[in-house]
Amino acid sequence: MSAIDSAQFSAAVSEVAEVEYVGTALTFQMCIGFLITIFSINLIPMIQRYVGWEWVFALLAIGPILGILSMVKYKRHEFNHVER
Repeated sequence: MSAIDSAQFSAAVSEVAEVEYVGTALTFQMCIGFLITIFSINLIPMIQRYVGWEWVFALLAIGPILGILSMVKYKRHEFNHVER
């Protein structure tokens, strides 16, 4: 679930992090991604019992939507703060 946008977020992190902290920032970003994935994998069966598969998948769509919104916001910020 986090693998689809992982490359984009990793590239963004490596571009904005200070050089001496790029490794730490990428490690932190990957750990958060795996944590979210593990959490969602364990939570899905519990939610499915109550609401059914169609609503579980609807809930899973929130993650990619937030990823897209985050990247759009990042690109706008990047575009507005281009060094001239």
